[in-house]
Amino acid sequence: MRPSRTWIGIAAVAGLIAYSLLAHDGLRPGGDAPDFEARLLDGQTLQLSALRGRVVVLDFWATWCPPCRKSLPALQRVHEHYKDSADVFVASVNTDHAVDQVRLVPAFVRKNGYSFPVLLDDAHKAVSTAYRVQSIPTLVVIDRDGKVFKVQTGIPSTDEAVLVEHLEALIDAVRREPRS
Repeated sequence: MRPSRTWIGIAAVAGLIAYSLLAHDGLRPGGDAPDFEARLLDGQTLQLSALRGRVVVLDFWATWCPPCRKSLPALQRVHEHYKDSADVFVASVNTDHAVDQVRLVPAFVRKNGYSFPVLLDDAHKAVSTAYRVQSIPTLVVIDRDGKVFKVQTGIPSTDEAVLVEHLEALIDAVRREPRS
């Protein structure tokens, strides 16, 4: 009887794992990107719906996150490439605690020479929650119709050139899609 109990236990655990994977309530490609309004590091506010008609790249990060620090130089290069583009908007969403945002983020951005827009997630993590960000870095690419095109957790490489190529390929793929 013991072996059958073991197999029943294994089957139960496998079923729970399968259920949790299938029931994951993450942001799905093709779904509507949640609208939000967030304060920018420069004090202005940004509303996502104001960017409708543009491809939007949002990179969720924190100053204490090593993979985030690896990916931000690539984000800067991609921002530089598209900063004058009327149809692409590249920005980051900082998820540090509110106290750290005031104390650390401006110095971090200045020290590294980043010029991409930095959205500051509020103390309640409203933007991260709306986008169901569970770990950082998380990259979200939104198409011109306000639909989620891609959600990527982590970074595909630590090589800056590979990251730039990856980001630009995602942007190009969205730009080639027909509008609905």
